[in-house]
Amino acid sequence: MRIRRRCHLGVLLSLCSGAALDAQMDPYFTAINYPLPRDTMMLMLLPDFQVARLGSNFFTGMGMVQYGVTSRWTVGFMAEGNKIAGLPTT
Repeated sequence: MRIRRRCHLGVLLSLCSGAALDAQMDPYFTAINYPLPRDTMMLMLLPDFQVARLGSNFFTGMGMVQYGVTSRWTVGFMAEGNKIAGLPTT
């Protein structure tokens, strides 16, 4: 019983650690948190086919382009969409 309590306490402390709380509460948290080098471009296309549990299967996709304007400033554009059979593309 004592070992079980210590295990539960360890799990609780790891979930409530400062790093985990910071990642959850920071409004500027992002998966890509570094600028691109100057005069470089990144293109990312993510097509996907989803098999629906109920209803029609559908296609989704995302495209993103980023450009390094300076060594510290990156601009980008992202577009997402989906197509469900029988419905217009959104």
